[in-house]
Amino acid sequence: MQVLIAEDDPISRKILAHFLGNEGFEVLSVSNGREAWEVIKKGDVRLVISDWVMPELDGIELCKRLREADLSKYVYIIMVTAKNRTDDLIKGLEAGADDFIFKPINKAELLVKIKVGRRILELENELFDKNQQLSRANELLTKMSLTDSLMEIGNRRSFHQYMEKVHATYSRYGTPYCIAMADIDNFKSFNDTYGHREGDKVLKLVAQSIKKTVRISDEVFRYGGEEIAIIFSNQKVEGGYRAAERVRRKIESLGIVHEDNRPFGIVTISIGVACSDLVRRERSRWEDVLKQADIAVYRAKRNGKNQVQAIRPGNYEVVQEQLTM
Repeated sequence: MQVLIAEDDPISRKILAHFLGNEGFEVLSVSNGREAWEVIKKGDVRLVISDWVMPELDGIELCKRLREADLSKYVYIIMVTAKNRTDDLIKGLEAGADDFIFKPINKAELLVKIKVGRRILELENELFDKNQQLSRANELLTKMSLTDSLMEIGNRRSFHQYMEKVHATYSRYGTPYCIAMADIDNFKSFNDTYGHREGDKVLKLVAQSIKKTVRISDEVFRYGGEEIAIIFSNQKVEGGYRAAERVRRKIESLGIVHEDNRPFGIVTISIGVACSDLVRRERSRWEDVLKQADIAVYRAKRNGKNQVQAIRPGNYEVVQEQLTM
């Protein structure tokens, strides 16, 4: 354990350092409070033995500076003083001293006080570690509450939270976005034919493939069942359509056998795209954009599946491009 001695008298400082060194402590020593402060800022000093009266920065001011500082861990301070009046001790405690030892120093008493300080610091370390563990556990619980455990993407709750933020940015700054609703074609028949275990594998593979296909600035969520919501950030309808088409082609290229998904014979997805410029910024809601994306994906399903349909701004007209397989 490191112990810092702040003492302006060189002989007293040397004697104290020699004694503590023999007791197994790693000793640092300085001649005033200013030097002590610089050492504490740079190092890992946790216990300080400081004289009350010192040049440049005395023990009281050093205590105050330490207590006002935003240090990562607590520093225990033992004040050395010849002052033994009650009002002096109160002044020292109010400044932030943890304990006192009076001159001339009794070495046995000093060792006991250092051991008490060390025990307190060890308890503080233990509490700090437990708080860190608790913080990590809370972060994990928060992440779990916002993540779909099967697909390993955001869940519906996190989708709603994200949409509130992204739409607020659109409303204030006009930064556009697109919602793409992707639905796995004939997925119920896949489960019926191949079983739910294989179906779960497909859900996870499709979700992770989408996540890898979109940009790092885009977000992917499980909206429900086999529906996946993709948010294309800073995109208007043309860019959202192209991005959704890349996703559709990626899933098609996986070549997962699905005999009941005729005429394709493999797992495919249908995607509906709607963008924020469908609604007026000053009176808009992201739910309105989502509703149009739902309309688009339903039309994609009715028109033969394995395709992307997008809603144009203004007239809400659905545009379809003939897609090659």
